[in-house]
Amino acid sequence: MASGGARARSGPAPDPNSYRSQNREWVDLPAGGYSGPVPDWPLPVDASDDELAFWRELWRKPQAVQWAAFGVEAQVAMYARTFLEAARPGASGNLKTSARQLDNELGVSIGAMLALGWRITDGSASSESSESKPAARRTSSGDWLKAVSVEGA
Repeated sequence: MASGGARARSGPAPDPNSYRSQNREWVDLPAGGYSGPVPDWPLPVDASDDELAFWRELWRKPQAVQWAAFGVEAQVAMYARTFLEAARPGASGNLKTSARQLDNELGVSIGAMLALGWRITDGSASSESSESKPAARRTSSGDWLKAVSVEGA
């Protein structure tokens, strides 16, 4: 069994304002959410009323733009079903883990969105704050040290 080395999604999520993420391509998702049609429930077993309500809610999230592009309707339906089952009192740890894994794969959580390179924007360049813009390109640490003068040297 292999050990050590990098693990998928290990460490902190990418930060769009960090130096290392400046050259990363980010996918901007609309803050208003997905405006396309909500797909029909894709699973062979009929959905409960709660599942259908959550399904419709999920398809109004900004992430649904990417789900529609990738055609992952069945995965979103499984997430809706698993999430609701995991939220019930007494749900097993395995069920909660499955819901969390689906959450990560679909980019539902903030950390998962950052790992996938997705960010929510309102689409207007004028409304971007300095916090949402990548930081200006920084110089190397050597350049910083050169800028420091040592008295008497």
